Amino acid sequence: MTTRVYGLVFVGAAAGGATRLAIDAAIPTHHWAWDILAINAVGSLLLGVVMGWFSSHVAPRWLPLVGPGFMGGFTTFSSMAAPHPDAPVQAGTLLVIALAVCAAGAGLGWLGGDKLALSRGARERRLTARELEDEVMGEDPGARA
Repeated sequence: MTTRVYGLVFVGAAAGGATRLAIDAAIPTHHWAWDILAINAVGSLLLGVVMGWFSSHVAPRWLPLVGPGFMGGFTTFSSMAAPHPDAPVQAGTLLVIALAVCAAGAGLGWLGGDKLALSRGARERRLTARELEDEVMGEDPGARA
């Protein structure tokens, strides 16, 4: 990865983390961390939409700012058990719910972003993950052997 990509991810993660903390502070929680669940669900859905859109469009060079940067900093699965250090059943239940909801959200987001892109005139593209990574890095997709 290049310094530019690291910088974009860093700036995006700082903004995403700050946004998550602001939402977390604004929503009072008592026994269940519904705010963290909502943040992770929304972040997974939006990341799915963004990645679905760029599966049909040329990925811009700023994609690391939004995808792994902002959305990576915004979502937080490591905080799921923190509100329940003495309640492993609650923590486990919340984690299972979060994983199911977020996986569904990411999948639905991807499908929605892809369908939206195709309905807006994009052509279906068949890129591997490596080719998409090359494109974001500014390299010729598929040029690696």
